[in-house]
Amino acid sequence: MIRPLTKQSLDGQLYTRPPAIQDRLERLAQIAPVERTNQLEAGVDGFGQEIPHEALVHFMREAWRASDKAVFKRIYLALCGRVEQINLKRIPDSRFSGAAGARDLVLQKFIDLVSEDCKGLHDRLDYFEARFNSGLYAMRVSIVRKYKTAADKRIDPFPLLKRNADTGEYEIPPKLEEKATRFAAEKMSRLDDPDFRSALFAAIDKLPRDLKDVLVLSLKKMPVESADPTTMTITRKLNCTARTVLNRYKSGALALRELLKEAGDE
Repeated sequence: MIRPLTKQSLDGQLYTRPPAIQDRLERLAQIAPVERTNQLEAGVDGFGQEIPHEALVHFMREAWRASDKAVFKRIYLALCGRVEQINLKRIPDSRFSGAAGARDLVLQKFIDLVSEDCKGLHDRLDYFEARFNSGLYAMRVSIVRKYKTAADKRIDPFPLLKRNADTGEYEIPPKLEEKATRFAAEKMSRLDDPDFRSALFAAIDKLPRDLKDVLVLSLKKMPVESADPTTMTITRKLNCTARTVLNRYKSGALALRELLKEAGDE
């Protein structure tokens, strides 16, 4: 039996799945677990028909409830892949500056929702199990609106930072370098806070490209340098020295400090 949804609408009615989704779930439930997982992961059933996103959400949640982490992981990764594909189609780079950052944040918001669902914090994922595209659309619209506004207000952190006339790099006034280092150490430790992470990414997207690139790669835990020539590092990715990376990181942190202060997140 397919587990009923528990989330209620504003008028107190329980959420229900569209008949076509309910029927598809019941048919998938009759398939042997191994074959069903293979089909969900591939995105198509044994007849070559596309499996709806709602089915992946449902059986991913069921795998978690059954403590089947291996199946959960396979379906979860497949579902994240679908979200990325939809984001790329709906938020192409040609749409506005910062589209890539918006796509990343939509995916992160969805991942946070799954994580919260696994922890039993709420039943908001019920909506995605009934009307996936509608749920993702609402999430996407709010984030795109914020990013487009941020792109329109993109700034150069001058006169807070000044570019060296010879190197073209931003330079931090000596009296502010300690503040930049302290800010980076304190604020980056708050990345587990979804609200702060959202504000931080929006602020990073306003920065000049050279500062933004270093901060984004650092947040992705890419090493600055490595003796292993096969390891991708920030210096290799950006074709610059470790000293330049550090300078850009501190300069970016200092600019972020001011942007977050303006936004009330400092």
